[in-house]
Amino acid sequence: MSRPRLTLIVNNDVPCDEPGTSADQVSWSNQLDPHALKVSAPDLWSAYFHARFHSPREVALFCDVSF
Repeated sequence: MSRPRLTLIVNNDVPCDEPGTSADQVSWSNQLDPHALKVSAPDLWSAYFHARFHSPREVALFCDVSF
C-alpha cells in the first residue's frame, strides 16, 4: 500500500509579490529566527496533524513510526 508523502517544493527564482518583500530578496534564511522556529514548531505540527488525521494511529502510520 502506498501512503501519501508530504513534499515541500521551494522556488527562489520567482519573487514574492507580498507587501513588505522586495524583488531582490532571494532567500529568507538570513532572516530566520531559529529560536522562534523551535518554539513555534510543536504547535504548528500539532495543528497540522489534528487537521489532517483523525487519530494518533493514522499519524503513526503516515509517519511510519510506532507507539
